[in-house]
Amino acid sequence: MQLKILLYSILMMLAISCAEGKYKKEPLPDSFTYSVAEDNSNPVLDKNQLVINISEKLSVEQLATLADEVFKSKPRQKRFYIFYELPNTPGTWATSHFDPDLEISILGFTQEQDEHNKEDLADMTIIGRWSTEKFGFTVIYFKDANQIEKMKTIYSAGGESIEDVKSSLIDEETRIDYDNNHGEYFIIQRDGKLGLYSENGKYGEAEILTK
Repeated sequence: MQLKILLYSILMMLAISCAEGKYKKEPLPDSFTYSVAEDNSNPVLDKNQLVINISEKLSVEQLATLADEVFKSKPRQKRFYIFYELPNTPGTWATSHFDPDLEISILGFTQEQDEHNKEDLADMTIIGRWSTEKFGFTVIYFKDANQIEKMKTIYSAGGESIEDVKSSLIDEETRIDYDNNHGEYFIIQRDGKLGLYSENGKYGEAEILTK
């Protein structure tokens, strides 16, 4: 029994060191808040699992600080899984899992990508900009220097593309068509959001980027 207690103590000490050692930490913003939305921890499985609502996006270094704080807030288990969600955004934006080492993954757009996505490029006349964290891309609909309609798509996983598009007005909404093999197109809706469509119909929406 004493040996088991000793081994368990060593494992917990290693887990704590993992929480503190792999990633550089930075202070959380003064305005930042968070709350536990779900607690699916299970001591029988030696696992903590939390869904955390966060008020704003963080850098990897700030996520390391938050992960360490959350990690220390519960009784120690061998594994600790943390899922982060943003306001008014479906799905998981980032994770920080201890299994046992800390691994941080940002699944949506980072702060830096958000800034890049908002930048106006030279000779562009921006018609509209939309972003979807759920599907991981931003769309910029614009006219180039020759007044040709184009669409730039920037992916959260990396990479971007620019394509010629054709627009048409249907029932006071603008349909944007482009060459693809899946029957996909966009519709600028009356509410300003971008409807995402395929040959099977509407599958999602992208939110307006106003800045």
